[in-house]
Amino acid sequence: MRILTRLVPTATSIFFVLLGAVPLGLPGFATVGPLYSLCAVFFWTVVRPTLLPPFAVFFVGLVEDSLSGGPLGLWAVLFLLVQFVTISQRRVLVGIRFLLSWASFVPVCYIVGVAAWGGASLYYGHILSLRPIMLQSTLTLLAYPAVAWLLTLCMRKLISSG
Repeated sequence: MRILTRLVPTATSIFFVLLGAVPLGLPGFATVGPLYSLCAVFFWTVVRPTLLPPFAVFFVGLVEDSLSGGPLGLWAVLFLLVQFVTISQRRVLVGIRFLLSWASFVPVCYIVGVAAWGGASLYYGHILSLRPIMLQSTLTLLAYPAVAWLLTLCMRKLISSG
């Protein structure tokens, strides 16, 4: 049972990668949707960082890279950077009210978005439009409360069973 408990953050993060790969079926959203996996990496890094070690974060990023069709390793590296920065600020983030936690996710979303845009622009050899990544960052930010709520339910289940 203990090994299953340790796999929950990685498994839920992979679940959110897969969820993000499902087409929304909305006009104009064929290629842009929320990056649910970023929400999961941020959440677990704040709440239970020992259950989502760097190699798991890297793996989640590689799965995101594989399904997104972007440069292989881009999301893996960005997710590791998010984890590193979030851990460095964790003592400020632990125990704060949800609205403050959500507000602290705002710069994470947009900085990661700009970094992804820059990395993809370098990879493809020309400056890509910034609009899709800003839309994705905004959708990710708006999705965070739902993702955090679902992950909080998972965490409570972990605590009650463990």
